[in-house]
Amino acid sequence: MADQVPVAGPTAARSSLLKNSWERHVLLRPQEAAALNRPEDQTRLIQQLHAGVRRRLEVWRGTADDEGLAPAGAAALREALLLATRAALVAEGRSADPLRRTWDEALEDARAAAASDASVIDAAATLLDPRDPLALDAVVGDPARAEDSMARLDAVATLTSRLAAQHQVKTIAQVRAARIGRLALVALSAAALLAALAWSVRAALRAPNVARGKPVSVSKLHHESIGVEGVTNGVLEPTFAAATAYEPDGWMKVDLLASYRLSEISVAGRGDGGWAPGVVELAISEDDREYRVIATRSEPFFQSFPWSVSLRGDRARYVRLRPAGGALGLVAISEIEVRGRP
Repeated sequence: MADQVPVAGPTAARSSLLKNSWERHVLLRPQEAAALNRPEDQTRLIQQLHAGVRRRLEVWRGTADDEGLAPAGAAALREALLLATRAALVAEGRSADPLRRTWDEALEDARAAAASDASVIDAAATLLDPRDPLALDAVVGDPARAEDSMARLDAVATLTSRLAAQHQVKTIAQVRAARIGRLALVALSAAALLAALAWSVRAALRAPNVARGKPVSVSKLHHESIGVEGVTNGVLEPTFAAATAYEPDGWMKVDLLASYRLSEISVAGRGDGGWAPGVVELAISEDDREYRVIATRSEPFFQSFPWSVSLRGDRARYVRLRPAGGALGLVAISEIEVRGRP
């Protein structure tokens, strides 16, 4: 029986694809190899030529926007095309310099560099010909011809940009600096992914908010309140949902409608930065008669910095907020979350 050649399975194929992608797009191995094989002075020349292309294309776009068909803009576009052609020839190891050749010879170089897009250059050749500086002036007075000429020159500008992009080069130092940046980006992305995963796991394991949609009552509602139902609706109002009136022994409480083993209570204060000085107490009860204070707070708490209190399975049906000891004051709340299980 003839020996059978082992065939790589889908797992091996995926592994090879990932490895190649990592080498190519993160470690930049092809760019590194190209930089090592290319003389540094050649790389610097190509980069200088591309910088010249960008500057002249900016001139072309500026004059085209401000003046329509401006001869100065066309001259800048012609130079940009020849600089991009020169960069492409240098990148391919050819010594021809279209900037030092006749216009017809330079056009041949540009057509060769453009390859299948050479027709774009041919369509605008007469408009870019330095031997006829009045070529554009002849069409300015004819809107249809002017529009057609602008379209042809714009096509040359697009081709020039693409030609320069196809022959971008970097020194070995630039490649390695780019690699460090990409590795850092990968590390940051991995850290963000792990953080999101950890948050998802925590959210999945976290007890549900048993206060959502449950009834809220207040000793006396402050006149600027939106409504007590906003305290447990899961939405943070622009200012606050409800507040007690400024009076002694004011309170606000949530009826969970059943007894739960509580793990966390989170209270979001105002969203506009407002704060009534004083100490606020948080208490829980099973019967709405005897309350046990589980935390007090004198520091401000807001929507962006809510007051969170952790519990260890304490049972309660009612959650109450009030100025500590029933003192004169008020409590303004945007949202209360109570996490627990039956």
